[in-house]
Amino acid sequence: MKMREGKILMKVVLADRDNIAQAEMISAVAFFGQTEFHLGGEQFERAYEKKQDSAWGRTYLAVDDAGNAVSTIACNDYTVNFDGNDVPMSGIGNVATCPHRRRQGGVRACFARALADMAEQGQYLSALHPFSNSYYQKFGYASVSPVVKYRMPTRHMPAVDAGSFHLFERGSDPQELRAVWNRFAARYNLMSVRSDAEMKQYREYDPYHSDRQLYIYYGPGGEPKAYAAFKKTAYNGRPSIEIPPEDLAFADAQGLRGILSIAGRFSATYEYVTFELPQEFPLELCLPEIVLDYPAMEKRYCGMARVTAVEPILKMAACRGSGRAVIEIEDKMLPHNSGRFAVRFTDGKCIAVERTEREPDLCLSIGDFTALILGMYDLDAYLDARGLTVKNNALYGVFYRKGCLLRDFF
Repeated sequence: MKMREGKILMKVVLADRDNIAQAEMISAVAFFGQTEFHLGGEQFERAYEKKQDSAWGRTYLAVDDAGNAVSTIACNDYTVNFDGNDVPMSGIGNVATCPHRRRQGGVRACFARALADMAEQGQYLSALHPFSNSYYQKFGYASVSPVVKYRMPTRHMPAVDAGSFHLFERGSDPQELRAVWNRFAARYNLMSVRSDAEMKQYREYDPYHSDRQLYIYYGPGGEPKAYAAFKKTAYNGRPSIEIPPEDLAFADAQGLRGILSIAGRFSATYEYVTFELPQEFPLELCLPEIVLDYPAMEKRYCGMARVTAVEPILKMAACRGSGRAVIEIEDKMLPHNSGRFAVRFTDGKCIAVERTEREPDLCLSIGDFTALILGMYDLDAYLDARGLTVKNNALYGVFYRKGCLLRDFF
């Protein structure tokens, strides 16, 4: 693939053993990092082996017409939940350009090739963690996964008598953690479906030689309901604890109450606890006490996402009721997504998606379509913000609020 941007002709290639060093060197220079790939010999072999062990996916390189590597991006393979379906997703990371070669179209060229490959390979969703939302909006990505960060006194945590707790130690089987995670993931779009291999970081976990302690909460029936890790921190000079977002999962509200009760048991020594929950989770229904000054809350977004193939995503979408609607999509990066799609659904299930020339009920950019189909917005709120009105009430059966949470880091 070639594209012209600012008179620089870019060719995009997939990195392999012969040119992976160029991608790593670009990243090191762009982010003031370090690499041994450029040293060759044994240093290269060690670095390459480590790279392979990290289960890296595809790396793209933009090369100018003189053969110089200019930009790179990496695509990491995941399987995520979308409306109850397991959908392949590509997580984008290591987006980098040599500082003196920026604004010449290298990253855009990499994205154009990578996004087209994702759609062709059945990776119908893509996600990333942005340094700038407006920058990645140009490539069709939309802000997703809002969370609320809470800071609360540990003494306000629930007291749970039913059930039991287990301190996760080295040699413990992470299968129970995996089971809890996947039950948690099933409630939220974009949450990854964890395999055995993806739980390997816990196999060598040792609470006696680590900065955190991880506990599992079991419900009254003995089933694992939640797990969380606790780290020591400080707030306003007061000893406190925090739960790292990547180390919190709960199957249901009972599980969350159970695992938060552990924080309450730290109250004699640690004054505050900090943790994050999906925006829509009703924490107030799980706590015995919320006073005027607490909790301290901070909303943030955990990433951005975009649909790479509109038709299959529409076919998998969980609808409400029955109806028909025509949706027009504009996707400047992936022309196969642009056009008008007639959607027909019955009893909550999409039964047909067809191209049509009929007048659209709603026109959307690919970014807005992504946000709406993942469940980021109530449709009325979206239409109000865009100054639009409903032309067809069947749209409420396609677009409505859903849970959306991105918890993997690429």
